[in-house]
Amino acid sequence: MKHHKIVSRLLFISFIIISFNFLNAQTIFEDAVALNFKTAGTFNAACFNSAGTLTVAKVVKSAGDAYLEIGIFDDNGNYTKKSLVELKSGFNEIKVKFNNNADRVAIYTSGPEDKNFFIADVASGSSIEDIDAEGVVNFAFTSDGNSMCFATNSASFLYDYNEGNLIRTFRDNVMLSMSKDGSNLYCKAKNDVVNIIDLKTTSVVRSFVLKDYKSIDFDPKGELIGCNFPPYLRFFKFSQSGVAEVKDFENVFNPPAFSSSFEYCVTDDYAIGKRSVYSLTENLIYQSKIDPYTSQGTFVFSPDDKRMVLLTDKYLYYYDFEMIKYFSRMSKRFTDLYQISDQFQTDQDLQNRADRIKSRKKDLLSVFTDELKVSEATVKTKQHFAIGVFETKITGLGIYDPNSEMYEVTISIPVNYTTYKDVTAKVKIPKSQGEIFNNYWKNFKVTGLRMLNNNLNGVFAFNIQIINDVNNVVYRCIIHRTLPLSPMSYDEKYNLAQKNYDSRDWFEAVLYLSDFPDDFVKNSVIDMMMQNSLNNYFDEKWQFVSTLGLNNTDPGQYLVYLADFPKNYKTIDMSDRRKTVVDYVLDGRLQKVKDMIKDKSYTEALEYMNKSIPKVYTDVYSGMETEYGNYNETIPVRNTLYYEIGKRSIDGGNWQRAVDMLSQITPDFPNYADSQSLLHQAQSQIK
Repeated sequence: MKHHKIVSRLLFISFIIISFNFLNAQTIFEDAVALNFKTAGTFNAACFNSAGTLTVAKVVKSAGDAYLEIGIFDDNGNYTKKSLVELKSGFNEIKVKFNNNADRVAIYTSGPEDKNFFIADVASGSSIEDIDAEGVVNFAFTSDGNSMCFATNSASFLYDYNEGNLIRTFRDNVMLSMSKDGSNLYCKAKNDVVNIIDLKTTSVVRSFVLKDYKSIDFDPKGELIGCNFPPYLRFFKFSQSGVAEVKDFENVFNPPAFSSSFEYCVTDDYAIGKRSVYSLTENLIYQSKIDPYTSQGTFVFSPDDKRMVLLTDKYLYYYDFEMIKYFSRMSKRFTDLYQISDQFQTDQDLQNRADRIKSRKKDLLSVFTDELKVSEATVKTKQHFAIGVFETKITGLGIYDPNSEMYEVTISIPVNYTTYKDVTAKVKIPKSQGEIFNNYWKNFKVTGLRMLNNNLNGVFAFNIQIINDVNNVVYRCIIHRTLPLSPMSYDEKYNLAQKNYDSRDWFEAVLYLSDFPDDFVKNSVIDMMMQNSLNNYFDEKWQFVSTLGLNNTDPGQYLVYLADFPKNYKTIDMSDRRKTVVDYVLDGRLQKVKDMIKDKSYTEALEYMNKSIPKVYTDVYSGMETEYGNYNETIPVRNTLYYEIGKRSIDGGNWQRAVDMLSQITPDFPNYADSQSLLHQAQSQIK
C-alpha cells in the first residue's frame, strides 16, 4: 500500500484529536449520541455477519435444564429469538464463538465432572459435531467457516468438523489467534517464543521472543502486533531477526480490543467506568465515563468499523462507533446540535437533540466526506514541502541488556516546532561498543526528520538516529516514531521506496526509506538512497519555496516551508527570503494598526502594536530571530498613538498616563512642539 494512500485513509481520523476539557465526565447527551441502545442481560457472545446483522448468544435456564439462546438484534434494539442449543447441565464455565457468517457456533463448557466441546447450527440449534478435547483454552473458526482451530495447554489442532477429521496437530504451540484470511496461526510456544505457523504446510513462518505481555493481538495482515504491558500498549513490527517496537500508548491498564481494521482500539477501565479510544494515527481520540460493570467486558466490532458491541455482566451495549470516532469533529462542525453543556437542559432536552442527530446521521457524514476531500488535498499539499531536519539530544541513559544488546535511552522528541517531549526508547548497541556509549552518550548528536502532522497543529517525528562520533557509527532508533503506522512489511516498504526513488518522487522516497530496523540487510543501500533523496528533496523544496508569492501564501505556512533545511543550505538566500516574509508580516500588522487609528481605537491599537510588533521577529518554526527591514516605519505610527492617547488622557485628567505617553514621542514627529507643550502641561499638574 502506498504511503500517500495510508495517509489518505488515516487523514479521515486525523481531525479527532481531542482537547482535555473533553475528557471530563460524559454527559447524558454524549452517551445518547454514541449509543444505539442497551439491553439488560448477560450475553456470552456476539457477531456481526457480512450483512451487518448482529447475532448474539446467552445462557438461559428452564426447569433445571440449560440452553444457549441465539437471537438477533436490529439497529433499533428489537430482539428476535432464532434458536435454542441444548447444553449439558453442571457446567460452571462456558465459552462461545460464532463463525464469520454467524451460521455456526462453537461451544465449550467445563464443570467439576465433565467438559464438552461441540459445534451447532445457528438456524436449527442442532448439534453438528462433538469434538473430543480436554481443557480447551482457546478456539476459533477458520475464515471459510468449514474448520475449527482449538488449543489445549500443550498443543493446537486444526479440525474439519464437517467430516469429523483431525487435519493437523501443532505440538508445543498454544493458539493465540488466527490471521483474518485464515492462512496463518499465531501461537505461543515454549520459553516466551511466539510462532507464526502456516496452516497448510504446518511450517513455522516466523518466530520471535516476547515476554510478560498481558494481551497480544495481530493486525489482519500479521505485520503489526499490539501488546498490553500495563500501563502501556506497545506496537511491534517484524524485523529480520525478531520484532522492533514502533509506538506505544500510555495509561492503558486493561487489555484493549482492536477494531476489524486494527486502526482503532478500545479499552475500558471497568472498575471505575472509564472508556478510552485510541487510533494508530494519533494517540487518544476519545475518552468518557461509562456505567461501571463488574468484570472484563468483551468488545465486538462490525467488519466496516461502523458499529461496536460491548458485552458485560449487566448490559449489552450497542454503539454507533462512527459517532464515537467523530464526536469531537461533529461537535465543532454542528454546534447547533452539539451543545455539550447540559447546565440548563433537562435529560429529555439532551435526548431529543441526540435523536435529531441520529436521524440526520447520513446527511452529517456526507458533509464530512465532502469537507474531508478538500481538507485532505490541502493537508497533503502543505505536508509535501514540510519535511525537514532537526537535531536533538539524549537526555538520559537507562539499563543495558547484554543478552539482547539493547540500551534504554531517553530522547527529546519534537511535539511541534517549539515543544519537545522526553520519550524512552531502546537502541541496539553491540556489546563491543557498550562501554563507549555509556561513557560518551552526552556528546552524541541525535538527528531526525519531522513533518507537519495531519492536523497541521504539530509534527510527525521519524527516522531518528544517534550519531556516535567516537566510533563513527550511526544507531537507528525507530521506537516512538509518530508517523502513522502501516501494517506493510519492511520488504514491501523497501520495494516501494525503490520504486519512488527510481521515479524521482523524492517526498515519497524519503518517507518509505525512513525507520528501517538495524538488522535490515539492505541498510547500506537505504542509507545511500536516503542521502540522495534528501538532497534532491531539499533542492525541490527550495525551488518551490523561492517561487512562492506572498500575496497568495499564508506567512505562517511560508515560514514552515523555510524551516528545517539542513545547516548551511543556501544560508544567505534563505535568510533574505525569511526577512522578506517577516517584513510582509510587519506590513500586514502595521496596516491593521493604521486601520484602528482611522477608527480612533488608539489604546487598542497601541496594545496590539506592543504585543504583535516587537523590535525583532522570532520565527517559531525555525527558532531564528529576524530584524524587520522596515521597522522604522513603525516609529511615526507609534508617535501618532502616543500623541492621541496623551491628548485624551489630559482631557480625562489622567495626568500620569499623559506624561507616560507624550514623553515617548521622538523629535521627528511633525507635531513634536505641540506634544512637548502638552507634556509640560501634564507634568505641571502632577507637581
